[in-house]
Amino acid sequence: MRHPVLTAAALIFLLFAIGAPAMQPIQPGGSSIGGNLQPGDTEPIPEGNYRGGTDYYRDGYSFSGDAGERFVIDLTADFDCYLILYGPEGMEIASNDDFGTTTRSHIDVTLPSSGTHYAIVTSFGAMATGTYQLTVGEPSQPAASTSDSRISMGQTIEGEITPQDNALLIGERGGSEYHRDGYRFRAREGQAVVIEMVCSFDGYLYLFNPDGQLITSNDDYGTVQASRIATTLGAAGQHRVVVTTYSPGQTGPYTLTVREGEAEDLNQQGPGPEFYNQMYSGMQMTGPNQLPTQLYAQLGFQAPGEHRGATPTSTPGEGRMQLMSDPLNVTCRVGDRFLTSAHVLNTSTCGFDEVVIAVDYDPSVLRPLRVSDHKIRPLLVESPTLTSDLREGWIRYEARLAAPEKAMNREIITVEWETLAMVDRTRVAFINDPEIGCALRVQGVDLLGNLGQPGDGTLATDVAIHWRGSDHMLSSPHSNSAERLRELYGLETVGDMTLRLEGPGRAITVGDTFSVDIVLDNPKRSAFDELRLLLSYDPEVLEVLDSAPMGYPPQCDNWIVRGINLLDEPFHAAFPFDFHLRNEADSRFGTVNYHMGLNRPLPLEGGTVARMELRVLAPAAETSLRFIQTEVPGVSTTAVRCLGVDMLGDLDVPTDGTRGLRLRIE
Repeated sequence: MRHPVLTAAALIFLLFAIGAPAMQPIQPGGSSIGGNLQPGDTEPIPEGNYRGGTDYYRDGYSFSGDAGERFVIDLTADFDCYLILYGPEGMEIASNDDFGTTTRSHIDVTLPSSGTHYAIVTSFGAMATGTYQLTVGEPSQPAASTSDSRISMGQTIEGEITPQDNALLIGERGGSEYHRDGYRFRAREGQAVVIEMVCSFDGYLYLFNPDGQLITSNDDYGTVQASRIATTLGAAGQHRVVVTTYSPGQTGPYTLTVREGEAEDLNQQGPGPEFYNQMYSGMQMTGPNQLPTQLYAQLGFQAPGEHRGATPTSTPGEGRMQLMSDPLNVTCRVGDRFLTSAHVLNTSTCGFDEVVIAVDYDPSVLRPLRVSDHKIRPLLVESPTLTSDLREGWIRYEARLAAPEKAMNREIITVEWETLAMVDRTRVAFINDPEIGCALRVQGVDLLGNLGQPGDGTLATDVAIHWRGSDHMLSSPHSNSAERLRELYGLETVGDMTLRLEGPGRAITVGDTFSVDIVLDNPKRSAFDELRLLLSYDPEVLEVLDSAPMGYPPQCDNWIVRGINLLDEPFHAAFPFDFHLRNEADSRFGTVNYHMGLNRPLPLEGGTVARMELRVLAPAAETSLRFIQTEVPGVSTTAVRCLGVDMLGDLDVPTDGTRGLRLRIE
């Protein structure tokens, strides 16, 4: 089963595996290939795509193509099919669900790089099977307009995307089903620029440097009808902007502005209140309690008390939907900003036509800056409502849909947060109170979670906030208080856990490779929800080898495959971690950092957590691998914790409970 890695870099930088099994080749311009998607078809795909799980079946086909060539890939099936295209480095280039009908998928793309590409045939829904036909067309050169238009610094241009607009774009939106305008402007090295587009469609902006390399791109800036890029340019010369659409076939008018900006890159910061006032979209959290009533109408929302939603009935629903806060974990510094999104995960055959999102947070450490519902807004029958209290720490969003929404994964709202103070763990959680909490209703019947189980059906975001300037993974342990955990949560936390290293039972010499297991002993089955270990070794004597090379198709099912990793794939069943935070060895300093977590404390039995592969570089009368433990605040330490309480060894001794390894090398 594929498991998503939570760091964005691990999702993006996937290199190809050497010696991985080849897919069935398909000849561009040749005959279509017929196939049968069925149980057992488990072609692996890169991390981060939930269709890589065992509940989705996948067939894979490979073909070669050169950068700049245009390919049309067509899939027809007797089931609701889904088509994905990956490039030579395992990055997703394009995907398509429905092309006119649910039984057809279609990709028209200009390849961004040369090499072997991979077309993955799968399904929109889980466990779908059936026959299909796949065709890869003859490569061709993309059609493009003869020249781009010019735009000067400080200028605003009114334009229109039409079916005749085919400005050159290499990549996902470079096919004929997308329409594009291109603009060029001159800028100096180190100049800060802001590029803004407001449009009548769901727009998308690209910015390229004078060498034609992509600098950055932007989809939504607070609303689907706006895109914005703010960055500092790294080179002087003529830069290029491409205006296009998020989805194929869209057209319409737009305004484009290129102006000088601030040096700070604001791409990851949401738009300010002036922008929202202008665009009538999103919700700006400005007051000490909630938005002023007159501002709701200005932003396109009903004021509290004006909502005309359906009255819930007392008829019990059949809970088959979940609310998930994405991402599941965030690690940041005081003063940082980050985003969380509330998603509906729907495994039922029916949809929901009314949604209530109630979010609870600690106002002493977090402050919401703004909320956006731009993904769900086009589906609403009327303006939604928003209430909030910044002092007590809650947000409530209510909306009615024009028709039941049946998508398996639907984003409802996105919240931008600012961190105020350091905390080892806090939560952005859903409120499950039956009177004021979350609900997913259809015709007044709530389908959220399992009935009669308060708090069921929701997944929260865990947030760790550290001081600025410290490593984003470092935090000091809490004071031990097992009695307090027992009193508050009913958890039996008796400690007596041990982390130890098991090495080779033989003599080792220079040039040898050997394994060392990291073992957690938990004889009393104490519950824990976090495992963090820091190891030290002599990099002049030993080298840690990468046990989980990145690549596509994948060679192993490690939680994390970026960098030099310990192997944890064989031990996932014993340690089913939900949060995959760090797994890396640093050969410069001779350290290993491994950090995993669970969404709730579990009394796991123990066993091998991970395995290190090492190579001997030089002889040594004695060398050691040891766990690093410290009580110094702000410094990383080895610990196995339950809600912040260290369970290693004696609960009254914070730096015991580990056993390293000594080696003699001949």
